[in-house]
Amino acid sequence: MSTFLGEVHTDTHLVVHHDVVQDGDDRRQLTPVVEATRQALKTKTLAVLADTGYSNVEQQQHCEERGIVCSIPPRRGINSQGNGQLYQVSNLHYDRDRDTYHCPAGHTLYLKQWHAPKKIGIYANPEAYRACPQKAHCTTGSYRRVSRHQYKAAFDIPQRRLKADPHAMTRRRATVEHPFGTIKYDLMGNGGRLLVRGLRKGRGEISLAVLTYNLKRLMNHIGTEALKARLRALPA
Repeated sequence: MSTFLGEVHTDTHLVVHHDVVQDGDDRRQLTPVVEATRQALKTKTLAVLADTGYSNVEQQQHCEERGIVCSIPPRRGINSQGNGQLYQVSNLHYDRDRDTYHCPAGHTLYLKQWHAPKKIGIYANPEAYRACPQKAHCTTGSYRRVSRHQYKAAFDIPQRRLKADPHAMTRRRATVEHPFGTIKYDLMGNGGRLLVRGLRKGRGEISLAVLTYNLKRLMNHIGTEALKARLRALPA
């Protein structure tokens, strides 16, 4: 399976970076795409708008630590017990200073276990649930457990950014979907399928399609004669 991914500039809608990978989804691609885009633009700072497919807490933490501003909706699990009618994690408040959770009934859930390989903590308070009047709204088990990743803040910060900018994801769609739709259907044809086999050849085919799109985009953006002049000015 091959996946075509890329980074599109918000102002010009030019494809700044692209690649073909053999992963079935994008969850491990945020850091590679961001680093390649930084190199292409020769910049240390970058603001990234991406869809939920790129949601990866450790890679987002990596980006934030390097001055990359990420606005990515989190990929969230759902408490499906009780036909999905029970309290979700969002109904519980996390106290960062005390490293505890507070449930709607006013109970405090403490860190009980730590899974180092996965960097995940498990919060619970078995005693509080023995006589809790809201237990039926919270869990079908003997008590509620809540898991939290070490870098959970890397999800919380983008959420606040998206809440402060409600049109951000609309802007992302307007920026990304048209270029890749054009490449997939107008330039590649055949339903967007690659005509060659193998990762190296696939990357070559995609590179030609992206180059064609960018050239057409530049002709519309700055004009054919200006594009010719800039191409002639490039070093041999």
